[in-house]
Amino acid sequence: MQHEVVKKFLHSVRIVFVQSEIFCLVNFNHRESYFRLSKAKSFCTFVAALVYCSVTFFALSELLTDLATSILLKVSSLLIGFCASIYVGTVWINTSINGTKFIEFINKLIEFDVKLQNVSLIINYENQRTRSRIHLFVRYVFVTSYLLFDYFVQRNQEYKYYQILSHLSGIFFTVFNVAQCYLTTELVLMLQTRFVILNKQLTKITVKNFATKTQSAVLGKICTLHHHLSKLVTRFNEIFGLGLLLMFAVSFLIITQVIFVICVLVQSEKIVWLHLVYISFLGIICAADVFYICHVCYATIQEVSKSGELIHKIETNEHEIIDKIEMFSLQILNERAEFNAAGFFPIDYTLVFSFVGAVTTYIIILLQLSGSLAV
Repeated sequence: MQHEVVKKFLHSVRIVFVQSEIFCLVNFNHRESYFRLSKAKSFCTFVAALVYCSVTFFALSELLTDLATSILLKVSSLLIGFCASIYVGTVWINTSINGTKFIEFINKLIEFDVKLQNVSLIINYENQRTRSRIHLFVRYVFVTSYLLFDYFVQRNQEYKYYQILSHLSGIFFTVFNVAQCYLTTELVLMLQTRFVILNKQLTKITVKNFATKTQSAVLGKICTLHHHLSKLVTRFNEIFGLGLLLMFAVSFLIITQVIFVICVLVQSEKIVWLHLVYISFLGIICAADVFYICHVCYATIQEVSKSGELIHKIETNEHEIIDKIEMFSLQILNERAEFNAAGFFPIDYTLVFSFVGAVTTYIIILLQLSGSLAV
């Protein structure tokens, strides 16, 4: 049975792994029966991080000596470029360091699916596969549109060699960030799907009159499976928390600069609409990633909390069932499952509100500075 589950699971997530391999976000081989770290992929990841960071730092150092660029734009470009390179490099280093943890995460997910099958519950892998494909398609529609806008905006521009390197580095970062966000959100959605299955079983218990032994046995299995998934949330934070922290930091810088540039362009005598739309599109891509990650993380934790609400709707006088309800409730309370950015802050809608407030504050500061500095 386990071999069959592994085969179905891999078939449903193959597109996620293949897309991640292209950007060196997965450094293990995935076959029909096992996962194994690949030294070749780890080496490619190391080389990619070295090349990208070297090219970016060289371009930034040349930009620093360019006297034609205004101080405000120079500082913001240097800050974004430096943070973006640190983000990409850190993600790649984490990929190499946490390869074993990632394999363990996937194996635990498959182990959960096997346990579900043992209690006659089946995950619809075909739906999962379709969702992943649609998700990837939508993302790359936006990326392709961004690249087209970039081509039409930049084709008649004359740049120095280091400006070309800096621009290409920025394009790669945008596509890389989309790929990284796709991988993380798909993994969170896999956890969410499984929490939903457990909650459906709890809902059935609350609306049906099971025999005492049957009801008690089902509760015990759901409690064990819920604990299994909650530990996977913690493991996810260990693997991807730092990368998400840096992603939010870089996205904040990009969104702030995009809005500032839009404000400057709108106030100019002649508005270049193509350039304005191009800049706006970049901000929309970053903002959409931030919002969507916060949304899927929040929705998943809501499913975790929903389990605690559902078990208290079970009406019974049986002491054995009451004891299991109390144990389940304490388990949910003590684990306090949440997605967080390396422990610095939870990833949910409060982060979105904080994002909006911080961006607004810094936009006001930048607009005030632009009055005294040449932009």
